[in-house]
Amino acid sequence: MLLFCLFFGYVISQIGASNSSGISAIDQWQVLPVMEAASASPPPLPTGQEQGWLQADADHPMGNEDSANPESLEAAWIRLKLPDLNDGKSALFIQNVYARSIHIYLEGVPVYDHTRDYNIDANKLLIPLDQADSGKSLLVYVYSSNGRLGIQSKVEIGDFSQLQRTYTTIDITDFLIGCALVFVAAIMLVCTFFTRDSHLSSWVPLCMIILTLGLLLITYSTAVYSLYDHYGQLFAGLLDRSLFVFLPAMTYFFLTVIGPGKYGIVRKWLYIQSTYSAFCFVFSIWNEITEGRYDSLYYLFSVKIMGIFILLEFALLIATAAGYMFKGNRNAMMLFIGFGLLGCAVTTDLILFYTSNFTHRFVIWKWGIVAFVVSLVAILGKQIAEHHEQVVKYSKELEQFNNELQRSDKMEIVSGLAASVAHEVRNPLQVTRGFLQLLGQKASEKEMAYMNLAIEELDRASNIITDFLTFAKPELDSVKRLHLSDELRRIQGILNPLANLSGGKIILEIPDDLYIRGDSSKFRQAIINIVKNSIEAIKEHGQVHILAYGEGDAVVIRIMDNGEGIKPEALKKLGEPYYSNKTRGTGLGLMVTFRIIEAMRGTLTYSSEPGVGTEAVIRFPADPENGK
Repeated sequence: MLLFCLFFGYVISQIGASNSSGISAIDQWQVLPVMEAASASPPPLPTGQEQGWLQADADHPMGNEDSANPESLEAAWIRLKLPDLNDGKSALFIQNVYARSIHIYLEGVPVYDHTRDYNIDANKLLIPLDQADSGKSLLVYVYSSNGRLGIQSKVEIGDFSQLQRTYTTIDITDFLIGCALVFVAAIMLVCTFFTRDSHLSSWVPLCMIILTLGLLLITYSTAVYSLYDHYGQLFAGLLDRSLFVFLPAMTYFFLTVIGPGKYGIVRKWLYIQSTYSAFCFVFSIWNEITEGRYDSLYYLFSVKIMGIFILLEFALLIATAAGYMFKGNRNAMMLFIGFGLLGCAVTTDLILFYTSNFTHRFVIWKWGIVAFVVSLVAILGKQIAEHHEQVVKYSKELEQFNNELQRSDKMEIVSGLAASVAHEVRNPLQVTRGFLQLLGQKASEKEMAYMNLAIEELDRASNIITDFLTFAKPELDSVKRLHLSDELRRIQGILNPLANLSGGKIILEIPDDLYIRGDSSKFRQAIINIVKNSIEAIKEHGQVHILAYGEGDAVVIRIMDNGEGIKPEALKKLGEPYYSNKTRGTGLGLMVTFRIIEAMRGTLTYSSEPGVGTEAVIRFPADPENGK
């Protein structure tokens, strides 16, 4: 919306500024300072024979002499000689006249009379003229108590409709940008009711910054005072008070988003700026209640001294943002760019303002405001993106914790069940196996084959019961220092024949200085279960690669194969009670493996890609005397 307003305002202003043919300028005029007690009401019209008339032009609008425009000058007569006018309706246009009261006379006949009762002295004038007015003298009486007075721009004469278009559109860009910012701030303020408390410390001052910047642009434009002069007092009050709120709001936003700076200088400046802004705010209300009795003093505090405060604040915040930027703060970098552009624009305007005896009209600052607001929106967008990434991260972690909690609950249930069932079933199995062996001594060869098959199944059932007992009570019987290289080489020797039968091989890569603490038998049982699963997954010429190394205070064992891999949905279920992707599998082997590794204060994680292979990563705390 802001970009649309910029484009729309630019197009309109260009339409107003185009087709300047037929427009001429009055290059010179005369100025007669009114030295006696001046007032908003004009004194008797000068006759033209008075002493003290000064020659003036666009470069020296109030006279060529240095003493022509002292700050104490409150009123003056300005005389312009009209050139020959064309047929049709003409007009005289002055873009910038500083005065609280303006009275215009054409050959002694009043044609314009306007007095303001509020503290805004910038005016633009459009005076209709006829061809009969050619060569006549135009007298302009101007009065102001703010220390700046008179014509401060070129004087143009031309076609009335063309100059009227310029008069109407000359400040339209400022007005549209201001309205866009106020609209954005209003939406943000509504969203404040739905914003978390943790974000309010930066959200609310950002709303106030955008709102006050919009009001500053609207109320600084001469268009609103020309079109809605009866609301001038309201607009003038909004202009000053918006500035008084904007400065501490900007400092507070910087403090919360970027930081307090070295020695907390930003926080200290916030106290100073807030105090002075509060003083000016109260003074503006008091001056309005007393009907402008203290205008001159108020102008000193709210314009001249406040300008110095603005320069100091911009210098401080830009320098502090640069310091944070060099430390790698990306928010500070974006704010530094926007703030720097705004600071350069405002500083340029302020320097021109002070060097032109307070007559320069601020025009550059609005583009700095656009850059500054864009940087604020960029920071806000970056924070929203970061919050979204955090939400996604927390959601994944929550899902992982939830899965682990479900797994833990299932393990606890199965563990209790396994302990009670295993003891009750194991003894009958052993008795049945003994009777089958006795019967086998008297059985025929054909019957003996069936006996052996039954004994094998009983042995398999006994192994399952053993797994149940290990799962139910994974406590380590004998905890001692284990030399990892020796343990893994034993496992390699045990499983090499099985790997060779599958057409694969086991590759072991382990340094000789790694030690952990645990139960050797249980450790081998866990590693064998994992390696057996890898062997069963590989095809001919497959490999199972066992790699071990130290990493900080931990020992890492990686078991990798180039088998068929595991699908993502199956990978999530590994270790769950009774889950297996084998035809005759019970899932107890991997359950027992997880319990043993947990009992040794280790962790086991799986990663896999179908068609590529699977990797199991085991981490154990390193023995305190590792390598000794």
